[in-house]
Order: sequence, then structure tokens, then C-alpha cells
Amino acid sequence: MARPIKLRFQRKTRVPTKNAIVHQFRSDWRFVGMIDYPLSIKVFKIIDGTGVIETDAQFAKLILVSFGPGEYIVKAWKKGHEGFWLFMHIICFTNGFFKRIERNISVDEKEARVSVLDYKRLKSQLGSAESPNEKESIRQEIDSTEEMMSLNKEIAELTKGKKRGPYPYLKSIQPVYKEHEYQEYQREYKEEEIAQQTWW
Repeated sequence: MARPIKLRFQRKTRVPTKNAIVHQFRSDWRFVGMIDYPLSIKVFKIIDGTGVIETDAQFAKLILVSFGPGEYIVKAWKKGHEGFWLFMHIICFTNGFFKRIERNISVDEKEARVSVLDYKRLKSQLGSAESPNEKESIRQEIDSTEEMMSLNKEIAELTKGKKRGPYPYLKSIQPVYKEHEYQEYQREYKEEEIAQQTWW
């Protein structure tokens, strides 16, 4: 059983730029709605079993019905935790599909991926090397790459505590970052009633 959360919905819109010579429009994230702590109990089934939403496909359907098609960022807060986290970045289409957007990877994560690729490349070169001098230089490179990989693991452990994504409130449809169909959810309340309470 999870604790109640507060969600803030922002929609991507085009707005005119001020004092710009080249670009006439820019993207802006406009506030469109909110789910507060008491309402999250009615929405998410995992909180106390009375909610109606279990999967990200059902959540996407709720966004589409409430706010219409478009690109949305959903930020979340939880009592007892400092700050907010990105709950979901999603595009809702009118053709019956939605797509979650993958977050950009950090510089540290890019370096870790490059280190792993270098390590694999050097291991394969070590097997095909012929002279002892060449093998020794490749072994030195492998040792320095292993040191870099262990440093990247330590950095990842330090930043590991950050909360990201909709887990445990929503079950993700696999594969996560592909287009999926919406799923219907059982409505135990009137949507107009919720819209009048806290959505706007």
C-alpha cells in the first residue's frame, strides 16, 4: 500500500516570443490541472484499493478524457519527501494510442555507457593482438577503463536515491517507450464532479 501523492499536469503549447528576431514562437508548459492528496486515493488503486487506475494506459486515458490530446508532463509530490519528481512525460494521441517519452540521460550515464563499450572493444582487441608489447598496452588500457567503470558505479550509487517515474502507483505496459492503446478504467465517480473539485 502506497502513500497518497499530489500530481500537477502541464501541457506543451506554442506561445509567441518577445523581442525575438529569428524565432516567432517557443514551447511553453502551461498548467492544466492537479490531483491533490485526497483525490489521489480515489484515482490510484494501489493507495488503499478503492481507486480505479492501475496501469499507465488507464492513466493516459484519464489524461486524454480530462485535458484532450497533446504532450504532457506530470510532476508528483509525496508528504514526507523533499521536492518533486517527474512522474510521467507522455503524448496522448486522438487515434487511440499514447506514447511515454524517455527522459534524457545525464552526462555521467553517457560516460558510463562509453566506458562499457570501450571495455568490450579492448577485450576483443586483446584476443586478436599478436605481439607481447601490443597485448601489454591493451591490458593497461583495460585497467584504466576498469578504474573508470568503478568510479562511474560509485557516482551512480550516490545519485541512486532519486525517485523517478510512476512506480509503484502505476504498472507500466511493456515495452515502456513505444506506442500503446488506451485501456478503459472502471468509473466509480463522475468526472464532472472531480473536475469541479480540484482539477481546475
